[in-house]
Amino acid sequence: MGHAHTAASSVFAGLPLVVAPGVVSTLMMPSELVLPEGWSEDDALDFERPPAFTLHVFDGERLVSHTRVVL
Repeated sequence: MGHAHTAASSVFAGLPLVVAPGVVSTLMMPSELVLPEGWSEDDALDFERPPAFTLHVFDGERLVSHTRVVL
């Protein structure tokens, strides 16, 4: 398993997929990137955005995910 540094949700193999955000850095989406000259998409981690977390609650039937920014 890996990690993505950005909150996301989808369905994968018929199951819910919820990715928690980064607690140290955020991976910028291509539409958000305005990189300084000489930088590449490998430099797309933003360390200035606040950390966040996602709490996943599964009650035996449903998954509910709550994402919060830590200020």
